[in-house]
Amino acid sequence: MSKVFDIAFKLGAELTSSFKGAFSEASSSMKFLTGAAAAVGGIGAFTAVVGQMSEMSDSLSKLSAQTGTFGADMEALEGVAKNVFRSGYGESFDEVTEALANVKQNMHNLDNGELERMTGDALMFADTFDADINEVTRAANNMMSSFGVTSTTAMDLFAAGAQRGLNFSDEMLDNVAEYAPLFGEMGYSAEEYFGILERGAKAGVYNLDYVNDVMKEFQIRSKDGSKATKDAMGDLSKETQNVWKEFLKGNGTVADVASTVVAELQGMDDQVAANQIGVGLFGR
Repeated sequence: MSKVFDIAFKLGAELTSSFKGAFSEASSSMKFLTGAAAAVGGIGAFTAVVGQMSEMSDSLSKLSAQTGTFGADMEALEGVAKNVFRSGYGESFDEVTEALANVKQNMHNLDNGELERMTGDALMFADTFDADINEVTRAANNMMSSFGVTSTTAMDLFAAGAQRGLNFSDEMLDNVAEYAPLFGEMGYSAEEYFGILERGAKAGVYNLDYVNDVMKEFQIRSKDGSKATKDAMGDLSKETQNVWKEFLKGNGTVADVASTVVAELQGMDDQVAANQIGVGLFGR
């Protein structure tokens, strides 16, 4: 069996079943983590703010320059930074303003409440999972724009992914930032995308790039009109061919085609033939 198709085969037609429970667990985990931060905040953090007035002034000036924010807007942003620090996030006020600058620069159309929540979540995630704030915010922004999810949902999925070993090659966030737009375009939901990554990781891939590239190759071949694609599709059932043809007419998604194709290939008695068809659709 070709290596690429072997991975695609192991992804399976049911892409979300094992990840839905993890998503719920991650939501609880993120709430626990943020709750823990809040528990060490309050009066102690407020006292720290008062005791670091000089540092605060320097940090806020830098934040203003980094984000191009001035006047009343900067006063509001200052309030966001102070609220985040008072809540116990960050080891210093400067760390909070640096994180806030990243959120402001990399994520768009967030109101002040969302900025505050996202900054706290990003700091907590970065500290817990040893991640880079810039990568966290870039990935979260692309999740939101590609799948239409909230920043909270994006962070919950990141937590679930990290807890379930998706960052084994230290590239989960970078992969999400790069490939979320592609998978959104293919018709997958955010949960389905993370389900695909998890299946691929469990299949023993060297890194997540390989999983993403398998699906990217199928996306290209499913609509390239090549002889290899036509021949491979021609060896599948009329039902599967109809799903593909409807997709080419603009009815359906790449996700629909992939799910139908892989389900049929998995169910074929002749797995040598299934492999040959898979090579034509997923590559070698």
